Amino acid sequence: MLGKGAILRNLLFVVVLLVLSAPVRAEDRWGPNRIPNPGLEQGDISWYSRMGAQKMDAEDHVYADVTLDESVAHTGKSSIRFTAAGNTTWWWGIESVPVPARPGLRYKMVGWIKTEGVAVAEGQYDNCNLYIQFRDADDQVVYVDDSPVRATRALFGTNDWTEVERIVRAPDGAVKVVLGCTMTCTGKAWFDDLELREAAPFDWTELETARFIYHFPSGASPPTAEVINQNDRWLSQLEGVFEVKLDGRIDFYKYNDAEQKGEMTGSAHLGHMEGSREIHSILWQDRHDMVHVLMNQVSQSNLFLTEGLATYWDGTLVGKDPRQAVKFNVQHGAIVPLEKLLNSRLFSRMPPHVGHQLAGSFVGYLIEAYSLNMFMDLYRKVTPEMPGLELQAKIREVFGVEFSDVEAAWKNWVLSLEGPATP
Repeated sequence: MLGKGAILRNLLFVVVLLVLSAPVRAEDRWGPNRIPNPGLEQGDISWYSRMGAQKMDAEDHVYADVTLDESVAHTGKSSIRFTAAGNTTWWWGIESVPVPARPGLRYKMVGWIKTEGVAVAEGQYDNCNLYIQFRDADDQVVYVDDSPVRATRALFGTNDWTEVERIVRAPDGAVKVVLGCTMTCTGKAWFDDLELREAAPFDWTELETARFIYHFPSGASPPTAEVINQNDRWLSQLEGVFEVKLDGRIDFYKYNDAEQKGEMTGSAHLGHMEGSREIHSILWQDRHDMVHVLMNQVSQSNLFLTEGLATYWDGTLVGKDPRQAVKFNVQHGAIVPLEKLLNSRLFSRMPPHVGHQLAGSFVGYLIEAYSLNMFMDLYRKVTPEMPGLELQAKIREVFGVEFSDVEAAWKNWVLSLEGPATP
């Protein structure tokens, strides 16, 4: 028989073993701040200036001012201040010293921004934010998808100290990472208490099938046979509809809930796509993002069109048919002009339950009033950053109708749909 001391020692061993083998909890997964001098209390030590943007057609450059401000701070005694006017043509950014990065791990940038009269004048750029940039061993920029940086949301107008953050996964080839601040428009902006934290690797369990590789937190239940079969059927159906064959398998990451997904990826929405073939979702079934994965093999298109197609084909958004969901708004004239939503940056700032519903309804009209083939022709001809007027010209080219006439016909179509108009 074991003595009392031996029992306690065994219990302690079990507790330690459980702690060491347990998955990393979301709240414990972020390491220490890796940015030296994050509050700029030591002046500009560990920070470097670089060109943020310039107005290329300007004959004489008017430079923005970037300086240490010892009279304004979120905490401590100083911050970095950006100042520019309506005639500014050259804007600076500041960047931290590079720190090591590991491909596949996620990095969270956090900071505080205070603004005064920040606005975009003609020829200026809508940036007032933090950004993160990855580089390789030769100090060359490593793109995240199609972008050289990933940024927090831009802050405009006049705001007291506001915390911003974003989580970004390091791409293949990245060996170092920098955190930067910039303002490429008019006004004043202060930045302080800047952080860059690396996530601890998360403990995933994997289940491989012919079409998917399912990833789920260790200890969570795996997908059922019914889920696997339904996802396979949906994927095959979508391949047939769009006449696209998936190259490889989809990596499907399933999170326990929106809070865990938000903490780990920076997006607390039901689901989203990363890279070219990854779905991250709190549900085991995500037909919306399956459309995104397939369309990613077709073309990189405008955000309004890509989200519209996925929302329309999924058929639901927060439990509503996107065609019916906007009927109430059309009836009451509470519709954002679609020409504004054709701008990918403006569209990305819309709440998903608003922007996606409008896009899904409009894309549904184009497909049902004309044809899927004609819509796909438009989809392939449009680029992600194509200006709105040029996109309207592409719509006129493909459908033979002015955009304003297409928008008016869409509204009439929405009003003619059977069923109640539900706000």
